[in-house]
Amino acid sequence: MMSTKKDEENFVWWVVKTKPQQEFKAEKHLNQQGFITFCPIFNKELKLGNQFTVKLQPLFKGYLFILANDFAQKNVNLIRSTRGINSMLKINETPLFVLPEIIHHLQLNQTQNQSLITPHFTAGSSVKIISGIYKGIEAIYQMDNGADRAIILLSLIQKQTELNLRKQDLQKT
Repeated sequence: MMSTKKDEENFVWWVVKTKPQQEFKAEKHLNQQGFITFCPIFNKELKLGNQFTVKLQPLFKGYLFILANDFAQKNVNLIRSTRGINSMLKINETPLFVLPEIIHHLQLNQTQNQSLITPHFTAGSSVKIISGIYKGIEAIYQMDNGADRAIILLSLIQKQTELNLRKQDLQKT
């Protein structure tokens, strides 16, 4: 749930630790209870089996933010018992917080970069070919060549050669 500008100016944001891979579930349940939350996200290309897909991922794995407004301050016990929540981060007994300016900056960046995708492979990274005639050979990832293909740099007989392969035939090393 997004906050209003007035809310952001008047209150800090608490940091909440979620259970593994339950950021979205926890956020949904908190929102249903009336809390204002923010879970920064980005698009990431993932390899699932032999296919590549783009999925929304939390920017901070295992964490989300809750606006520490009057409602949240009166219902702290609900936060800790919400599905998907592990704990509130605290220093001594004081909840750890983030200033509204930082959250606003994260929200602005997320809005401006919502169409960007973080690739599974990055230029210059080492990859291993896992199928085909070059199986088992390591190479250097150069760039994507369409949605499903990649250009890699292979060193053969003291000469570097570019190859155009299916991304599903590559593995990070």
